[in-house]
Amino acid sequence: MHSTGKLLHSARSTMRTIPRSLRLTATLSFLFTYPILFFTTSHLTSLLYGFVLATILAYYVPVLSEILHHHLGLSPAENNPNEPAESDMYGLNHALLNLHVPPQTWWFNVGLWGRDGMTFEEACRALVNKVAEAAGVKEGGRVLETDGKGVLDSMAGDNSPVLPFLSHTLSALYGCYVTGITNETTQHTLATSRLTTRSPTHPGPHPRLLLGDASNLASTPNLLPPASPLFDAILSIDSAYHYNTRWSFLASALPILRPSGSVALADVALHPAAVPTTPWRRWALRAVCAMGRIPFENMVTRAEYEARMRTIGFVDVKFEVVPPEKVFGGLAEFIKRQRQKCEEVGVRTAPVTSVGLAVVEWMCGWFRGGEVCEFVIVSGRKADK
Repeated sequence: MHSTGKLLHSARSTMRTIPRSLRLTATLSFLFTYPILFFTTSHLTSLLYGFVLATILAYYVPVLSEILHHHLGLSPAENNPNEPAESDMYGLNHALLNLHVPPQTWWFNVGLWGRDGMTFEEACRALVNKVAEAAGVKEGGRVLETDGKGVLDSMAGDNSPVLPFLSHTLSALYGCYVTGITNETTQHTLATSRLTTRSPTHPGPHPRLLLGDASNLASTPNLLPPASPLFDAILSIDSAYHYNTRWSFLASALPILRPSGSVALADVALHPAAVPTTPWRRWALRAVCAMGRIPFENMVTRAEYEARMRTIGFVDVKFEVVPPEKVFGGLAEFIKRQRQKCEEVGVRTAPVTSVGLAVVEWMCGWFRGGEVCEFVIVSGRKADK
């Protein structure tokens, strides 16, 4: 047992010398490929591969324990003060009956966390406002939002029965005519129903919501706004890195912008220090992109990002780098706080959801270091002629 402990300690020390950007990728890659190699290669190769896998997992034993105990709610009952005692009849099991279903808001972006104690709704709305300001959205303007993840609320609005007159959406805040596009059927269906049931006194023009592909805007029927052939501004909020590809989206956006119209994105650029310089690092980056459903072609530095936008035809291209603590760090801390609050009142999610949120929290904690990617507010303008 003593020698085993020394081996684990040695393995963890070895793993700490490997860049953080490669550790999780290596773990998942070895886990997925080891069974294949075991049956398709020699025993010696599979044995060596297994040894490397064991070394990696030795480092991640505390991480796996953290996920099992705190994120999945599998900690022993005696160590969890919120578990009902044997003498309790109900405990906190009735918490589910007191939740407001469906939720009053459906925000979904990384958020812009400017102060302590912000709610998820406040942070998400702040990011939408930041992008709208970068695009110069004005009253009466025609805006296209290609936000596949957050179109439910940033465009469709807060459907709160308590605050029907205070909807902080693009149409309400800026008095603009908004067209939203999403490629997710479930989000389109729900957002459409929310639009049809919102208060008739809701401030701002009534938005439109379409089902389509942001990477090929021309393929979306009835995309152009009524009574106008072009948009004044096109926004993408925390989603362009998922488009296949970002560059095809920007190329398809330019023709439907009016002269001097703007495009603005809350997006991610590859940090210069994370640029893959070896085949191994390039493979690792491809693996991370595959897990995050991010086309590899989208992972470029700010310099290449700007060059590509200018090549497409945009002018006055600008970048604002948002401090990682205000995006990734803020979201990671909020997820952690939200988990703790849910545990305190006995609310738990399905294991699949818990694992997904745990991965998001871990990834945001990784990105907050600032050496993997940069969160940027990007804007560009179509030339006057």
